[in-house]
Amino acid sequence: MHKAACILILALVLAGCNSSSSSTPENNTYTVFTTVSDGGTINPAAASVQHGNSTSFEITPDDDHTIESVTGCGGSLTGNTYYTGPVTSNCTVSVSFKSELYTKLDEKGKPLPDSATSWSCIKDHKTGLIWEEKTDDDGLRDWNHIYSWYNPDPATNGGYDGRKDGGDCTESECDTYAYTQAVNDKTLCGIAGWRLPTIDELNTLVYCSSGEREDLHHEGSSGACIGKYERPTINTNFFANTSESSWFWSASSHAYKAEKAWFLDFGNGSVNDNFFKIYNGKIRLVHDGL
Repeated sequence: MHKAACILILALVLAGCNSSSSSTPENNTYTVFTTVSDGGTINPAAASVQHGNSTSFEITPDDDHTIESVTGCGGSLTGNTYYTGPVTSNCTVSVSFKSELYTKLDEKGKPLPDSATSWSCIKDHKTGLIWEEKTDDDGLRDWNHIYSWYNPDPATNGGYDGRKDGGDCTESECDTYAYTQAVNDKTLCGIAGWRLPTIDELNTLVYCSSGEREDLHHEGSSGACIGKYERPTINTNFFANTSESSWFWSASSHAYKAEKAWFLDFGNGSVNDNFFKIYNGKIRLVHDGL
């Protein structure tokens, strides 16, 4: 009996030693997870790594984006490759991309990251223009408001001033002239000098996700997106509050019919010069930039 007890005790001791050896950190495997913002990809999406080892990830921005930051797992970025430090626990590599097309601006005109969920204006890096962002608060700049076209200046109204206060809005008279004045009084994004865009300026915002668009003409309706495309035909990552069917006024009067003005339909990306100024449309103001 005494011999059997000794054997049992020895077996238990050896089992305990083996158990301790198998749970040492050197034998552990960890997972490196990843998170990524819009604007690119990371490969692989996750990796299994032995204790103390490192791994790497390839970061690929979309054509109109650059890498803004890559953090996590004690690593560093070389070119488009992110190398982790020695991995000793589960960790996460986080990637943020930045648009080369636009920058979001706050109410003071200060740049914001692409991930910002609230912004007041958008800087267009190709044209240098700054655009108004619409709101969804039933305030002055609410995206659902509509306005008649009105410009009392005979030097710029094409020979017909349009209709005063003919739309449906709040906090200003509901025409293009009064709305522009109200926004300038507020010094949106810390600046005055906001104005109604020309049809050519407004046209720079059209985005056809199909990659195809009709040719543009100087009269009638033209420039609609072709094929299967997302609506509205604008980059909604930056111009978020735009309905799928949105007719926006421009400052450009019809070439020889003073009672009409050009508008842009972000429902299909087309421009059209056949819209009476007494009708109602939406407004997105523009600034020449700083």
